[in-house]
Amino acid sequence: MLTKTITLAIIAIVLSELSACGERTQTPADWRMHPRVELEPANYPDSLESPDLLTPQMASEAAASSLMGMGASEVTVCRVTWIVAPLGGYLVDGTFSLPTDSAEYTTFRVGVRDGSEGDPGEVFVKLLRGGTTDGEMVWFPPPGPDYFPEEGEVGPEGFLDYEFLLDRESFEALETDFGGRSR
Repeated sequence: MLTKTITLAIIAIVLSELSACGERTQTPADWRMHPRVELEPANYPDSLESPDLLTPQMASEAAASSLMGMGASEVTVCRVTWIVAPLGGYLVDGTFSLPTDSAEYTTFRVGVRDGSEGDPGEVFVKLLRGGTTDGEMVWFPPPGPDYFPEEGEVGPEGFLDYEFLLDRESFEALETDFGGRSR
């Protein structure tokens, strides 16, 4: 519990420092859980007793704070899934708005460590999906999950992050299923 409190205090300090620098910032209260959110609580073994284990709600807050730190708005968590491999954590899915010069990202998956292996609340992956004004789908990190390196070619940085794009069809349907903007 102490680690959770310290983590939340650090988030509050960072957000207040950004605000003091004159930058627009948001607080964790600026995000929401969708009314039909699908939470999958962790099923820890009885032998794992730690006050640092995150709940799906806490993982959602860490994911939302991470996205808002990038400048995102309208963050809505739609699904939280607990995973145990390759590490213990939650995959937090949802809709949001993150405009860039060339595209607007509208769907996210953020991986947050659950604390079963240390580092509770640490973000370990961010996958973003959106579109350009021309209707072209874009992914972050680029070039996206459909890229396949040529034989002998080293994949681009972030390429392995897509191992966390489990149940891709369900992820790509988030905007339709939960009332976000469709791409």
